[in-house]
Amino acid sequence: MRRLHLEILAGLIAGGVLLIFFMQAMGYRGGSGMMPRSVLILALALTAIWIFQSGLGLRRHAGSPIQWNQFAIWRFVALFGGTAIAVMGISTLGYFTSAAIILPLVAMAIGYRRPLPIVIATVAFVAVLFSVFHLLLNIPLPPEAILSIGS
Repeated sequence: MRRLHLEILAGLIAGGVLLIFFMQAMGYRGGSGMMPRSVLILALALTAIWIFQSGLGLRRHAGSPIQWNQFAIWRFVALFGGTAIAVMGISTLGYFTSAAIILPLVAMAIGYRRPLPIVIATVAFVAVLFSVFHLLLNIPLPPEAILSIGS
């Protein structure tokens, strides 16, 4: 299988999943549906561009064969697994706590080894998330394990 064929297949699958999510988000009432619909429209547009570019690449040349290596497979498994764990963790640990745990673990799993930049990026990301959702938009999120320490 060629890389471009895999990209088109992945883009079509991702586009189908995004359409299903968009249809679900259409049922949200009031302002609560604006953010998911906006993000999904953007994701659908990016997916369409991805499929289009891969299709153009197929017209120009056959594309390179896929060369599998252990690091690429491990990186995919780490990202996919990290995303699944993060989604499950949001409901049990909370949004910010899950991000604080998963971000450094996934960063290390895909090859980042310097701890200081990982810690700085994680703290900055969680601070921005907290500032936007809790302080700026005042959106209620699931209870947080981090914010309930000491209470």
